[in-house]
Amino acid sequence: MKVYGIDFTSAPSKRKPITSADCTLENGSLHLNNFLNLTTFQQFDDFLSSGKDWIAGFDFPLANQKN
Repeated sequence: MKVYGIDFTSAPSKRKPITSADCTLENGSLHLNNFLNLTTFQQFDDFLSSGKDWIAGFDFPLANQKN
C-alpha cells in the first residue's frame, strides 16, 4: 500500500514546496521510496487525483489567531 507523509504549505513555491514522503507499507514495514516536491497547487491537485490507492498523513500550517 502507498503511504504519503505530506508537509503542506499554504503558498507553495520552488523555495517552499508542498513536500511528500513517498512510502510503501509492505509486510508490516514502512519503506521510504522518494520525496516529492510539489511547487504549485496544480501539481498538488494532480497528485491527489492520480487514481492510485493510497493513505496519507498531513501536517497543515495552522495560525493561532487572537480576537
